[in-house]
Amino acid sequence: MFPPSLLDPLEKQFDGLLACLKRLLDIEGARGFFYALSSRREARFQPDIESTAFAIEILDGPGVLTHSIMRSQASSSRRFPAPPRGVLTSLPIA
Repeated sequence: MFPPSLLDPLEKQFDGLLACLKRLLDIEGARGFFYALSSRREARFQPDIESTAFAIEILDGPGVLTHSIMRSQASSSRRFPAPPRGVLTSLPIA
């Protein structure tokens, strides 16, 4: 195991990542992720499947997405989790 002091610089590289993903999320429209922040300003661009899949991979890696789904299931009276639309809007992104 590495001493924590060696890992600190690596951890700092991910500071702000979740906040950036939140800015790429389109919760009012198509309910997906944009490719870039500049894409949000152009009406001709829409969230796309590749960007959404990539964002989900990033969120699933550290367990953020899994935690949100489990929390959604626990607070829901239904047997199955809410569709991705509900999960994406409940992500614990600061």
